[in-house]
Amino acid sequence: MSSVVVLFGAGASAPAGIPIASRMSELLTDRPAFDRYPESLASPSDWEWNAYLRTIDFIRTQLAAWDPGPHRSFGPIDAELIFNQLLVLEDISTGSRDPFSGPLSEATASFLAQTTPGMLSTVRRRLLLVVREMVDPPVLADCSYLNPLTEMFEQQGHLTIATLNYDRTVETMAEKEGTPLDTGFEVWAKTGDFRLADDAIHLLKLHGSCDWFRTTGGASRYQGDVEVWHAGPNPYAGVALDVDITAPALLFGGSNKLDAHGPYLRMLTAFDDALSNASRLVVVGYSIRDPHINALIERFSRNDLITRRQPELVIVDPALDAVQVRLSEIHPHFWPAYGLKAGAREGLHAALFDPVDTFTALHG
Repeated sequence: MSSVVVLFGAGASAPAGIPIASRMSELLTDRPAFDRYPESLASPSDWEWNAYLRTIDFIRTQLAAWDPGPHRSFGPIDAELIFNQLLVLEDISTGSRDPFSGPLSEATASFLAQTTPGMLSTVRRRLLLVVREMVDPPVLADCSYLNPLTEMFEQQGHLTIATLNYDRTVETMAEKEGTPLDTGFEVWAKTGDFRLADDAIHLLKLHGSCDWFRTTGGASRYQGDVEVWHAGPNPYAGVALDVDITAPALLFGGSNKLDAHGPYLRMLTAFDDALSNASRLVVVGYSIRDPHINALIERFSRNDLITRRQPELVIVDPALDAVQVRLSEIHPHFWPAYGLKAGAREGLHAALFDPVDTFTALHG
């Protein structure tokens, strides 16, 4: 049966006040946000703050000075890019570095010489907590612009939404509208079996969620065979950093977004399955920068070879011209596609329900 499937990028949450990745980068060094975590980890010290600030500033400086070459542009320096480079530094400091990655720069060697054991893993966990604070919408956040999702669910009798965002804007909308919604996470965390309820919106949080936590018993991200996953308030309140490691279960950083730990690969498969039966994919606020997501969109755009019907790829973005350029640069098979030069608040309903001949035709 044909259906509409939805994919949300960061721009889909912006109307609810959630910062996009580039704005997150600016907020990473907000001291008040850094200090607001007694419920998740031991209260931060000035030493932790200074180590955190020095690490983030070092990464920003190195990225700003780096010339990746004409064919390796990484876009703006956003929070995801900073986190990804933090993982690289942590690998180097723990001896897990790729042997083919070349000699260290003088600046990197000097920085690492001043780090103490465990410092970068502490910075990593703190950064995740700061990001969690940014994307956790306030109780009074207006998420009503997402109400067309409920309309589509009621019309179809089902709806799959894949989101790359960590926030709870879709859940907040569903709770206020009384619309059943299932992420599959709670059942998976208890049983290891990823299942979604038949009579609910299926929300696939492909990169994790601000209310999901993962606890391991090791001192680095490579140690600790026993994992505990849970949703909601963190039950490990006040646990010291050197006992159990609890952090938001967020996939953050380019090389970190396909993870065999957790339910993420199962969610990606569920999204792929939904696309195989979809007649329209509505993409809202997505920057076209995740290769594994782009591959699924490309496969959807070629569904006509199997289903004998032309798939409808509808893109909603206020920077539609830039999105079109990026599509033509990296995936010529995305065409044909249609676009609405609008934000999520203005464009979601039309993208879900209106015929494609009312949209702008995009061409490579």
